[in-house]
Amino acid sequence: MFKNFIKIALRNIIRHKSYVFINVLGLSIGIACSILIVLFVLQELSYDKFNKNFKRIYRVYLSGKIGTSEISGAWTAAPTAGAFIQDFPEVEDAVRMQNWGEVVVKVEDRSFIEKRFMIADSSFFNIFSIPLLQGDPETALNKPHTVVITRKTAKKYFGNEDPVGKMIKVNTDTTHFTVTGIIDEVPVNTHFEFDLLASFLTHERANDDFWLSNSFLTYILLNEGTNADELEGKIPALLEKYIGPQLLEVLGITLEEF
Repeated sequence: MFKNFIKIALRNIIRHKSYVFINVLGLSIGIACSILIVLFVLQELSYDKFNKNFKRIYRVYLSGKIGTSEISGAWTAAPTAGAFIQDFPEVEDAVRMQNWGEVVVKVEDRSFIEKRFMIADSSFFNIFSIPLLQGDPETALNKPHTVVITRKTAKKYFGNEDPVGKMIKVNTDTTHFTVTGIIDEVPVNTHFEFDLLASFLTHERANDDFWLSNSFLTYILLNEGTNADELEGKIPALLEKYIGPQLLEVLGITLEEF
């Protein structure tokens, strides 16, 4: 009986080659597309999940308006991170970051154009789970003009030599940066990318207390059990405390008007 079914099926396939080919091709394309869609969705859902505390990490977002001009984006002032730590016991830690974009890095007599250069506070390693293969995460970025680089970048600059303690020059900065650590490659499923991560203290506005210039990314790590919505409800009071007086002084408008 089973042999007869096989024979009949083969005869039909031979008799209707074009029809069978179209059906098999359509089924194959459908399966392939479904697999690609599933892989894409899984990749998107995996973003930043490699961080051990990803459920407690939040990015501070700005939303405001001056007159008819609306302002919105993940850009904050330099003192934001410090104020969140100081005023909100719910915040365990915070980090400021900025992408410097394309820079020219000089190593002795060689020059490299790097497109993935960022700066960050030393608390970066307390919040994000990117392994430091060499160096101390507590001190690697706690001084100006210090930088950690990826293993691939270290190989490109220094070959098989130990890069920790070596000097590099960034753009036209007269002070050289000291390599203080080597990190593993940044995962592809994260929303920021860098090959070099320098100390935020290098930035001229690192200790700025001006709230009306928003140029930096601020991430906060909440304590276990913190309700993020409740914390968000406390932010207007913080804005009134710090931004309110500066708005009146500089722009002559109240926080409500802003």
